Amino acid sequence: MTPAEVQAIVEAEIGDDWSLSNLHHVDLRTSVVRPPRPLTVVDASGDQESDVWLVLEEHPGGPGYAVVYSESDEAFGLVQMAIGYDPCLFGIYGGFLDAFRAM
Repeated sequence: MTPAEVQAIVEAEIGDDWSLSNLHHVDLRTSVVRPPRPLTVVDASGDQESDVWLVLEEHPGGPGYAVVYSESDEAFGLVQMAIGYDPCLFGIYGGFLDAFRAM
């Protein structure tokens, strides 16, 4: 899958409603990663690594939550980004908006 293909999936789910926000008041216009980029994450136990696509950062370039796309699951998940630690995948939630709202 290419970054453009992943970006198209994200943008199709958002549609024309770029004003959507969540409990963390994340602005889609500034937080969606363009183009999506590869990211290696660990599961919550720290035992298993997965390669995913980073598609949204709560605080671009900084610590916080992120939304990723898993090609193997064909679904979106929620990740915690912390300084000094590997990105930690909390779980796969389904659609982009499902993961976005799970923050």
